[in-house]
Amino acid sequence: MLLYASSKSMFVGGIEAEVRVHGQHKYRNLSDVLWEAISTGQILSLYQGLGTKNLQSFISQFVYFYGYSYFKRLYLEKSGSKSIGTATNLVLAAAAGACTAIVTQPLDTASSRMQTSAFGKSKGLWQTLTDGSWSEAFDGLGISLLLTSNPAIQYTVWVLVFL
Repeated sequence: MLLYASSKSMFVGGIEAEVRVHGQHKYRNLSDVLWEAISTGQILSLYQGLGTKNLQSFISQFVYFYGYSYFKRLYLEKSGSKSIGTATNLVLAAAAGACTAIVTQPLDTASSRMQTSAFGKSKGLWQTLTDGSWSEAFDGLGISLLLTSNPAIQYTVWVLVFL
């Protein structure tokens, strides 16, 4: 997926945001971004933050899977049941999603900052994480916790259909 970000805009695939620099349009379309990357020799800048986003995604999948497995095992041991119902499954999945959001939010924030940094001016992961405070590293945690309901529903449906 093609990704370019600057301090004023973000381009993902064919979707673009209008950019104004000092009241003038800097980019009219995606080809302007590509041309700038080629002409300045900064092709890799189109992928700023991609490594961090991949790391965040890997850790997120790991934490979610093992968190869900842990909560499910804990519930089954405490309740004495041999299976769990749909409502309980949703709650367990949401709890695993909330743990995942809390653990991975700093990486997600760092990735977003790297992607939206000036063209070719992205900092490394550690520097991006340590530039601000811990509360800044958890920017967006509230909405991330709210959005855990969607994967919880998807995973619950998958478990009910395939297992």
